[in-house]
Amino acid sequence: MQLPNSISTKLVPQDAISPSTVADLIAPFDPTPAFLVELLQATEAHKGDLYGVYPLLVENLDLLEANFIYVLRNWATLTLSIVSQEEAKRIADVLLDLAGIIWGLPEGDGDINLEIAIACCEIALQVYTCENHPNQWATVHQNLALAYSTRTHGNGVDNTRRAYAHYYQAQQIFTWQTFPQEWRLIPHISFI
Repeated sequence: MQLPNSISTKLVPQDAISPSTVADLIAPFDPTPAFLVELLQATEAHKGDLYGVYPLLVENLDLLEANFIYVLRNWATLTLSIVSQEEAKRIADVLLDLAGIIWGLPEGDGDINLEIAIACCEIALQVYTCENHPNQWATVHQNLALAYSTRTHGNGVDNTRRAYAHYYQAQQIFTWQTFPQEWRLIPHISFI
């Protein structure tokens, strides 16, 4: 599998190990890495449009499972460690688009889809900091808060605690004075 020049040069420096090379080596044993690269390329090419990515997802529903999350996190750890900050931001943008697409996907296992969306958002937070990208950082926290508040996997109390923590983080940026629209979307919880 060869990456198109547009994404290979954007997401992976030429002197680094290419995810497509790794995917080609692993593909006979596990098709997930190659699918991940193809999915990220499609998400970037279609600018997060569900209808552009949907056929690829439906074709590979069997790969949207727990191993996908593992492969995604490992790919992100490797890739984000070798790219520039500008490229890392582009990757984070693509991951956030992918999170929205997969979370809204009507097919497949809804719980796994949510876990994949959470993983995409958590990876994006490695790039978006409160100092460098405050609006994106707060938006990701807001999305994670909503995701954890609807999550059925894991401990319910822990999910609620995480949701509140993410809402609190979002409130640090989305204040009534600066972002009244976003502020209204955040449940206002008293922390004791």
